[in-house]
Amino acid sequence: MANPINENNGMALVRPNRSMKRNLQPPSRVISHIRLGGLALALLLFTACNALVGGIVGTADRIDDARESQRMSSISEDSQARYKAMADSGDPKGLYYMAFVHAAKHRSDRGGDAYAVKQMYEEAVAKGSNDAKAMLGNMLVCGDTGSLWTGGCLGGLPKSARDPKRGLALLKEAAEKSCSFTEPLMAYGLCREREASIPNMIKLIYRDGDGGIPKNPEQEAYWRSREATCKPKIDEINRQRGCN
Repeated sequence: MANPINENNGMALVRPNRSMKRNLQPPSRVISHIRLGGLALALLLFTACNALVGGIVGTADRIDDARESQRMSSISEDSQARYKAMADSGDPKGLYYMAFVHAAKHRSDRGGDAYAVKQMYEEAVAKGSNDAKAMLGNMLVCGDTGSLWTGGCLGGLPKSARDPKRGLALLKEAAEKSCSFTEPLMAYGLCREREASIPNMIKLIYRDGDGGIPKNPEQEAYWRSREATCKPKIDEINRQRGCN
């Protein structure tokens, strides 16, 4: 059958090929597809780069953590060697430091080692350590061995071995001689020894009724006042030592 003739120009009218029409896309759509493809490629490269950088940073962080752990371990070992040398020479502060080190190593202990720490504090007190007197006093009230904490009662020495009245008396004796006691910090960078307030410990005992000592607002207020008087001196010492 002949194609119909266009009456205007005499040319045959050819019916369009529908399958070809579907395959033809406007230039703008093609460009959009190219742009989307480029964006997908960019996102893929960005994700890959992030993963690579993240892996490098993660490895660097682990290396830094390992170095810091090694550095702190070295500081701790050096500090303990110095404390032992002081103790071996009969220095009361060295005896106290060694008791504190032992307490730090066994701070999760709730029995046997607390007795050893108590005995070490008692030996240091007998040699004249006021720091040990404060820590022994707190231990007899609260049970704490003194392992890097100075407030509240966290257990340690069993109640049957405590003597809260004697402990409170020892704390007050220590407070009359000094505002503070020294906490050896074995692995804390520049701050190797930090001063902590003795009046603050007594204030907390009266505030909370620790160790069965009756709460006493008047005594709490008195020791709070003593703490405030001591604070500038303690802060200055810690500042000079590089402690926050």
